[in-house]
Amino acid sequence: MAVTGQDIINKAQELCSDAGGVTYTTEQGLAWLNEGQKTIAAVRPDLATVQGTQRLEVGVVQTLPANYSRLATLLYNTESKAGINGPVEWEDLRAHGDIFQEEMTEADVSDYSYDKATPNRFMVYPPNDGTGNVTGDYVAVPTDLRTIEDGIYFSDIYEPMLVQWVIHRFWGRDSEETPNNQRSSQAFQNMMSMLGVKTVKDMQISAGTRKELAEGFKS
Repeated sequence: MAVTGQDIINKAQELCSDAGGVTYTTEQGLAWLNEGQKTIAAVRPDLATVQGTQRLEVGVVQTLPANYSRLATLLYNTESKAGINGPVEWEDLRAHGDIFQEEMTEADVSDYSYDKATPNRFMVYPPNDGTGNVTGDYVAVPTDLRTIEDGIYFSDIYEPMLVQWVIHRFWGRDSEETPNNQRSSQAFQNMMSMLGVKTVKDMQISAGTRKELAEGFKS
């Protein structure tokens, strides 16, 4: 039976000694559970990588669909099945000449360039005529749970990580001078350790840094 939002939130509330959800409400838990899923996808993109297709826009610059956060790799042209070379350096694409000329457009892509600094964009050669369709591996944006009865996006084995994230956010509401702040930090470290991610020392002690990190994962 799939793990639901209710399962995660109940366990987090119990571990925070608030089984009735008086201090740490179910509504807050659901919001932070959704945030936790996006955090997992951000720090371990391999866990959210799916194969998908994308209709290309006219020209060189292509934008990822909204349900993907970044490109892992382009594999082949969906209709012709021709393979795609890359990622190559932007300078290598430019070596083909003025690749922004409209008369150079084609349906199939032979090469692509991708810069992690701009994760929602990539470049193709030849410039596309707007009829191209490519298949690739993409990092998906986890679908939010709309209700606590919905199942989590990831496999059930990631339930403990999500419980730790919700605990981290429950306890992180309190002042940095309270014991709960240290407990929040420990829950954060627990989740990252379970995911195989080494945390930076500043993240372990600063609630402000952890909040900025979480906000960054959501954007």
